[in-house]
Amino acid sequence: MSKFVEMLEKTRDMTPEPMGFGAARHSKRNPSIVLIGQASADDLEKNAKLADAQADAILLTVATSNEKALENASTVLKDKLWGVRVGSVTEQQAASLKEKGCDFIVFDPENTEAAVLNDEVLGKIIAVNSEIDEDTGQALHLLSIDCAMFTSDESLTPLTVQRLLDIEIVRGIVGKMFIMSAPADLGKSELEALRNGGVAGLVVNLSAAEDIANTKKTIDSLPRRPDRGRGGLMAQAPTAGFGAFASANAPDEEEDDEDDEE
Repeated sequence: MSKFVEMLEKTRDMTPEPMGFGAARHSKRNPSIVLIGQASADDLEKNAKLADAQADAILLTVATSNEKALENASTVLKDKLWGVRVGSVTEQQAASLKEKGCDFIVFDPENTEAAVLNDEVLGKIIAVNSEIDEDTGQALHLLSIDCAMFTSDESLTPLTVQRLLDIEIVRGIVGKMFIMSAPADLGKSELEALRNGGVAGLVVNLSAAEDIANTKKTIDSLPRRPDRGRGGLMAQAPTAGFGAFASANAPDEEEDDEDDEE
């Protein structure tokens, strides 16, 4: 299983408060939001120190046909948790990426081979935008996809209630673990609102090393998520629109027949 996907899943764990004298000093909480630093293969080749930023994982933007860039990047990232952002990928290319140490892929669905979804080791993350509809979301639930990455055409800041609603609409339609593009310098209140809304990870510019370090400290200092079930009742298990809600709450036909007979 993908280590990156495992990390995302742990953001949903609500670690109980430590008990006993000195327990708090030695307890370690899972990060409630994963920070993913994104950079191009060219930028990484020009400045290998980018990989030293305090991101939890690195997302490399590169064409799968650029073997030289991939080889160079895999050497720089050999001790890191990393994946690639590609427009499309074939089954053979996915296998090659995995051999180079790639742990997860973010892909567009249009030209990506369906056979890629059969890989049980690579993390499979589909790229989505605000145009996704409920029918696509319903179909997405049936596929072996681990997560969705959302990129908005609008700026995330300032984070208003309306912007948060827009994000939640997309996340609810997707119904999968959810990461999204974001600036690297979000404040504590913004990070807390996104975390409480079910966002598991933020994709930020890897070159913003100082902002990444500060944001990581801020994430570690966030108060615990409100206890509304595991990660929030609706935060981690959204239904896919009204249809799913209606079907889940529809009366049982057999019970209706029995009532009629009585």
